[in-house]
Formats: sequence, structure tokens, C-alpha cells
Amino acid sequence: MFMEQKYDATYHFGKTTVHIVSPETVLGRKMTEDEKQKVLDEVKRINIEIMRIRIANGEFA
Repeated sequence: MFMEQKYDATYHFGKTTVHIVSPETVLGRKMTEDEKQKVLDEVKRINIEIMRIRIANGEFA
């Protein structure tokens, strides 16, 4: 069954489209502080990995 997704914001970066969905839309409630921290920790982990890859590829001289 196809469900129409409601986006709180949409951004276009080159050929990439980013849709932002509020956690409240998905969860049906506000996020707990622990849930927020887990998201922030994951974003930090991914950013570090991206930087490591870019450094290994010589993108920063």
C-alpha cells in the first residue's frame, strides 16, 4: 500500500533531493532526550567517516 509522505522541508543540492521529516510525524510523539542524542551521535559518526574517506582520497592538501 502506498502512503503519501508528508515532508516538513525539502532541499535540492545539485542532483540530490533531501526531504526532512519531523520525528513527531513518524513517532506520533516528541523525541526523548536519549533519542535525540542517538541521532546526534550517528550524525557525528557519519561526518567523521566522510572526512576520513576524503582525507584518504587526498581531497584536502
